Amino acid sequence: MVALKIDQNDPLYIGASYSSSVVLIPIKLIGSENYGIWSRSMRIALLEKRKYGFVTGACTRGLYKEDLHEQWEICNAIVLSWLMNTVSEKLLSGIVYAINALSLWNDLKERFDKKQQTVSRSSAEAEYRSITSAVSEITWLLGLFKELGVSIQLPITIFSDSKSAIQLAANTVFHERTKHIEIDCHFIRDKIKAGVVDTAYEHT
Repeated sequence: MVALKIDQNDPLYIGASYSSSVVLIPIKLIGSENYGIWSRSMRIALLEKRKYGFVTGACTRGLYKEDLHEQWEICNAIVLSWLMNTVSEKLLSGIVYAINALSLWNDLKERFDKKQQTVSRSSAEAEYRSITSAVSEITWLLGLFKELGVSIQLPITIFSDSKSAIQLAANTVFHERTKHIEIDCHFIRDKIKAGVVDTAYEHT
């Protein structure tokens, strides 16, 4: 079997020091409080090793010919180990079964990136207010149809592509972060309880 010759500038290149036991940065990820500096430091370290594409999705197995798939798997395992080596023991038990560097990177971002959490929460609340507006329109139209003697089959289903907004509508317990939309929550839940509307998820 002929050994593969890979250019040192190629993401699949494995240098003599590219051991899975290497600790790339001196920072241990402990949670949201230091995710920002941890992710920036890891990005710089991975860029230096030309392995950043493994965590962004820019360097996927499908981009390479079959004879390089094994090399890709080895590189992916190394990058995965580098990430795990910089995560605190407390968090490690929750990520030990990650199968590739990309999924682990995205999982950590989703869990600990405050900016990401703020955007996700804002998006869910915006979608929830849209549902509230729709329910208000439906309530008004039902009153109009009733006056006109038109019978409408209930409940009327409202579709949303936001699972968070749908869960918020179904949750009867208010959290600190949702108290500012508590009136909207009561309004929608009352209509759901009365059988006027229901909600359903629709992927977009």
